[in-house]
Amino acid sequence: VNCIAGSTNFDINSNSSWTALSNQGWCTVTSSGNGTGTLIATYAENTLSTPRIAVITISANGVNPVNVTVNQDGATAILTVTPAVKHVDYLAGVTTFNVTSNVDWSTSSDATWCLPAASGSGAGILSVSYLQNETMVTRTANISVFATGVSPVQLQVIQSPSYVSVNERDEKGLTFFPNPASNYINVMIHD
Repeated sequence: VNCIAGSTNFDINSNSSWTALSNQGWCTVTSSGNGTGTLIATYAENTLSTPRIAVITISANGVNPVNVTVNQDGATAILTVTPAVKHVDYLAGVTTFNVTSNVDWSTSSDATWCLPAASGSGAGILSVSYLQNETMVTRTANISVFATGVSPVQLQVIQSPSYVSVNERDEKGLTFFPNPASNYINVMIHD
């Protein structure tokens, strides 16, 4: 059967009463019958990308039990991660991305200062830790999230530069502003 919820039937040819039992909670069956009839197997949607199997055992007095199976296809693999870009300040910390998936996934980063969790499974949170930016330059880490059956998802962590701070009034008559500064600094000379 496909991954969508539904039901399927098995024909039973018997001259006595019988019982049926599924070994999986996602597949329920007609619990009993008498003589020739139809066994109805109802199955839930399979949201995982892997196929699954339910074994149904039909028993009657005086004969060996008979097993039949419901083989259900897996869903199409899904992997989305949001947001695509996170901006963080210059201090060390952790940021997170939201993962929507029905498969196992793994990650890689092109920056040693920015390390995502190595792997995960299904939906959840991807945590990314980053070191303090001690430079005066904005830096970017490119993170890839991989899963079988889907294209990789590309993410970025963009970290602000460190700020420079000096004494506002130098003993030689210099004034620096703004203070602290991130992109530029003005120097005023006093007589």
